[in-house]
Amino acid sequence: MPWRWYRECEAWPRFADPPWGGLFAEAGHWRWAFWTLLPLCVLQALLVAARLKPHAKAPPADSAARIPGPQIALLASSVMAVAAGSLSTSLVWQAAGVAAGLMLGATAIAWERRAAVRLLPRGATVLGTALGVVYASVALLLAGTTTEIFVPYFLQTLHGHTPLAAGYLAAAMAGGWSLGAMLSSGHEGRGAARLLHAGPALCTLSLLALSILMPLGAGLQPGLRTLLCGLALAGVGAGVGICWPHLLTRVLTLAPPGEGGTASAAITTVQLYGMATGAAVAGLVANAAGLLSPGGVGGAQSASAWLFASFAVAPALVILLARRVTKTRVAYEAI
Repeated sequence: MPWRWYRECEAWPRFADPPWGGLFAEAGHWRWAFWTLLPLCVLQALLVAARLKPHAKAPPADSAARIPGPQIALLASSVMAVAAGSLSTSLVWQAAGVAAGLMLGATAIAWERRAAVRLLPRGATVLGTALGVVYASVALLLAGTTTEIFVPYFLQTLHGHTPLAAGYLAAAMAGGWSLGAMLSSGHEGRGAARLLHAGPALCTLSLLALSILMPLGAGLQPGLRTLLCGLALAGVGAGVGICWPHLLTRVLTLAPPGEGGTASAAITTVQLYGMATGAAVAGLVANAAGLLSPGGVGGAQSASAWLFASFAVAPALVILLARRVTKTRVAYEAI
């Protein structure tokens, strides 16, 4: 698949996830939503085994030494620490898990800067470089979208939607992402630079709108409330999609000579780590704002207001970083 089409279609599979989960939740068998993923995993493994055949020539004897094992172990431990903290109902332990995870992540960055075998391209961990700013923007934008995991619950508890309807409405974020990416991917030069500023701004405003609209509950007419929430959710995704193709293009054009493959692979690493950390922090914010105690409608109202408002900070930071990204002149071309 051409790179341009991959950039535009990356969020498409997320269309099916919330409605698929909603179908099982509506029937009272939500666990089966996870079991049905197992055949897909097996199919994916078979496709990888069939398509990625080993080279005829054996790899060098020291190839195993070129795996950045310490960095991978530290990042994995970082995510596991956050996940372990989230298992507790105590906010103290949840906060401790997030703090430990962030410390391990910082240790991974420090190790990466001194390592002979690198997980990321040179300059990717330094905000003083254009490449480091782009990777930071990728992580922050993805962290902002992790609020999506609470959207179905808020829609059911505060707006009275069924699990299936809440799932379809939550998918508006993925739809906005895909639409935004398709409409923006053809722009180059100054047009692309403007989109790098407009995308995070739209994402920030949409999250702030959700912090007001989501807690309203019965404060608006149901049809209008659903429409406004759907537009705001789509705006969050569209904000990411508008600048996403140009951020990825910047990664490849700013990569040091000979490190294009490392830079490309690092996109997924940074993306998944940003989402994992963002989801953990989102859970901490929601619980601290009352999702579990006092819980119920009042807790959901408080949690939704604080969650969306606080996570609007992430794309707002990207607005500031975008100035540094667009100052660096790169040649945009079809990849």
